[in-house]
Amino acid sequence: MILAALVPAACGDATDQPGDTGAPPPSVSSSTPSSTGSPPSSAPPTTVVPTTVVPATVVPSTTAAPGPVRVVDTRNPIPADAQRLVTAGETFGSAIALPDGSILVAVRASQFDLCSARIDRVDPATGARSPFAAGAEPQVSPDGRTVAYAARSERVREGDGGCSVVDIGLYDLATQTDHVVRLEPATGGAVAIDLRWSPDSRRLAAKFGFDYSELTGSGVLDAPTRAMTVLRVGPELTATLNRTVGARADAPWTPWPARWLSDNTLVVSATCCYGEPYDESSIPRWWTMPANGTLGSLDDALTDPVLVAQLPPPFE
Repeated sequence: MILAALVPAACGDATDQPGDTGAPPPSVSSSTPSSTGSPPSSAPPTTVVPTTVVPATVVPSTTAAPGPVRVVDTRNPIPADAQRLVTAGETFGSAIALPDGSILVAVRASQFDLCSARIDRVDPATGARSPFAAGAEPQVSPDGRTVAYAARSERVREGDGGCSVVDIGLYDLATQTDHVVRLEPATGGAVAIDLRWSPDSRRLAAKFGFDYSELTGSGVLDAPTRAMTVLRVGPELTATLNRTVGARADAPWTPWPARWLSDNTLVVSATCCYGEPYDESSIPRWWTMPANGTLGSLDDALTDPVLVAQLPPPFE
């Protein structure tokens, strides 16, 4: 099966798989990363912190939305006519509205120039702009307190054009402080995109890839602790799925796409065999992700027909 692009292409091609997690890198404090097209120096200060990679960091929420459990979409809608806020010489990436009525607009000099990727805060009434962060894909948390974004960095593989969005930024709107969480080695240097907040605003699901259309992994970041859980399909379930669909015995499976339920449960699809056809109808379409971040057996399949009906086909 050919993996469908979740967002427009923006990075170079590669086939590397993210490596196993290792010891977190040392903590570094710095100003916002500098590169061609970076925001002016008046941008809020940014603190770069290492992520802690541990086997199990997905913490069950103690709060849940009232009523029956349902699928929720926490992605922020793009405000109407947001593209009118883009000025000459800029390429529109995305935009979201903040609780105070201002709009965050993600732009870059051209579609493939991540070195110029930045997020500006815009007053929609006056058009006045101020720098917000160096990165792309802003998403405000459901509680309206934190903006997550794909943070720009110059720490990329050779041949990727000098910049990429390999980290996750967390901007606290109340204190106006910005923390960039360094995801390596958990992601193997892949970009972190398609950010999706949990309904309780505690966790953030992300897709990893070396290309905006190439999936190499996925994970969940616990925002308060900045600990990353890399999502996996365990060896027992991998062997079962490969036998069931007729794939080669060592074909890897990756949990993605991901969606949240109203009780803060993460559900994922399982993706395999890039470019190779296999019988999707013979396996469950969606799975409930255990707290340890690893799908272990067929028992993890999502079987509630009401919830399954609310979920889209994985790649449509």
